[in-house]
Amino acid sequence: MAFKKPVCQFIVVVSIFFLLVAWHQYTANKQYTVTTSSKHNQKLIDETRQKQKKNLSLMEQKLLQLNNKTKYVIFHCVGRSLCGGWGDRQHGIISVYLMALTMGRRFGIIISRPCDISKYLQPNKVNWKIDSKELHGLKSRYLNLVDGNKYISSLQSADLETLYPEDVLYVSTNRIYFYALKKNARYKEQLLWASQKSYGNIFAKVMNLLFRFSDLLQAKFDKFFEVNIPKTNMHLVCAQIRIGKNPSVPGDSQRNSMSDVQNVWNFLSKYNNTSKYKIFVTTDSKEVQDIASKKFSSQFMYTSGEIIHVDRLRKGVKDTCDALRKILMDQYILTKCDTLLVSRSGFGENALLMREKENNIFHFKNGKVTRINIEKFFPGWEKTWL
Repeated sequence: MAFKKPVCQFIVVVSIFFLLVAWHQYTANKQYTVTTSSKHNQKLIDETRQKQKKNLSLMEQKLLQLNNKTKYVIFHCVGRSLCGGWGDRQHGIISVYLMALTMGRRFGIIISRPCDISKYLQPNKVNWKIDSKELHGLKSRYLNLVDGNKYISSLQSADLETLYPEDVLYVSTNRIYFYALKKNARYKEQLLWASQKSYGNIFAKVMNLLFRFSDLLQAKFDKFFEVNIPKTNMHLVCAQIRIGKNPSVPGDSQRNSMSDVQNVWNFLSKYNNTSKYKIFVTTDSKEVQDIASKKFSSQFMYTSGEIIHVDRLRKGVKDTCDALRKILMDQYILTKCDTLLVSRSGFGENALLMREKENNIFHFKNGKVTRINIEKFFPGWEKTWL
């Protein structure tokens, strides 16, 4: 028994030793495992962060690419190319704006014939001014569609983005595309807001969205009414008289004769109460303006400036920019008239569309003055512009 006791003690000591060694090894392994796991996790975290940064960078790059790939549809009237009179151009501007909406592109206006339009008209709720630097290096295409009636019917089914993949599409037109684009099933969603509206409603709405007076023109406009109609109870009677070919616009076609204009004078003579009525006349003829001034001297109003047709300038015009100012100002004055007579011309008829009042409207055509109902006057346009 004395022999067994030392052996047992030895076994216990050895066992404890191996237990201590085993524990030390376990602890070391655990620490290594935890450290390795921690390093591995950190590596995963770092890799994830790098991927996120990379993905963010890719997103930023894509956004940059999208910005670089912004596409444009621009109403274009520059140089010597014919664009039509101001009334025609207004229809063209509306048409190109609708094209931009259907194509999901940014809309712009560049008019420098006969003068930079932005001198007198500024963007209102839609920014149509485009810096030329934005367009530098972009692929472009020019469409000269002035008087292009055959093109209109194609818009009822055309895929415009496929037809015109270029980054910048410059369009010159004086035609109404509203009815054709509205019939194109491809653009039903884009033009849903316009589907139940008349062209007259769309014209007035878009003109208001696009344009406001520059400070210069607004000041002249306000001054005109302040000086000429100081009393708020005055009734403003207006006549837009288009003669056509005459010394002021020798390049135009004949519209009315001077003898026809006598019917306009007879019409205006009904408003001879100087305490109640003011008479404003805008015309394409200096001779007509002078006659009106003599006939209605105490009531007569007009804006100063040379008379021109913006697309058919005669030689010797001293200040084309001021002449454009007169055209723009005259049309907006027509929209404020209590009684309005217009000739068969886009300039005058567009004033009807922009005018808030629908009563007391008269039309001068083929030498005759007739009262018209605006609701019945314009619906026939759909047959014309399809």
